[in-house]
Amino acid sequence: MEQEKNNKGVVVLLVIIIVILLALVVLLATGTISFKNNSKNENQQSNINNYVDNNGDNTNEGINGTNNEPLKGEIVENTNNVAEWIREYSSLTNYKVSKEFCGPPVPTSNFVFEIKNGILSLTNEDTGDSATLDGITNFKSMAYVQLYTSCYSYSIYLLTDDGKLYESIIPLNEINSVDNLKNIFRLIDLPIKVNEIGIIKTKDVPATSEEVLLKDDNNIEYYGDGSKYFKIS
Repeated sequence: MEQEKNNKGVVVLLVIIIVILLALVVLLATGTISFKNNSKNENQQSNINNYVDNNGDNTNEGINGTNNEPLKGEIVENTNNVAEWIREYSSLTNYKVSKEFCGPPVPTSNFVFEIKNGILSLTNEDTGDSATLDGITNFKSMAYVQLYTSCYSYSIYLLTDDGKLYESIIPLNEINSVDNLKNIFRLIDLPIKVNEIGIIKTKDVPATSEEVLLKDDNNIEYYGDGSKYFKIS
């Protein structure tokens, strides 16, 4: 009988130890998930804060003001073999950022960028509100580029008749008013006259791995984003 009691005691002790270990595992897992979520939220907030710090709030003067100063661009020699990369030139004159666009956050309405008679406008399809970008009257075409997998890296590039290139610098999923238009774009000051724009997709990688494709008035091609562009030919 005494042996049987001892065995039962050992079993009970083992059960208690197992329960404690399981509880510790659950607590550690919960803490890890919470830490990852907090880190993700902090990174997202950091991106937003960086945007605000670099570009100001929605009351600035926009493309002609101090907060959208031109970005100095450079051309460098290409070291990649891009022969098999997919190249698609764009003749788009409008692009819709829908309420389902990459998020959260997501736009509060359907917003449409449109070039008409050289003028760029942003329209809220749900309310009919519209705004035009002052100061530039010779926009030619646009290209929508999914630079990386983050919603914060999806951009619209604009081309003018005189070969100037503009890029969006506000996350498209944060557009909430047509008044945003004056803050969205900045000039990329390149040492070339751009004649066409589009996208180039690297081979054997997700479709979101795109960069901006440019062709100058001498039919020389380039690709890149932001301030750096690689000469292809």
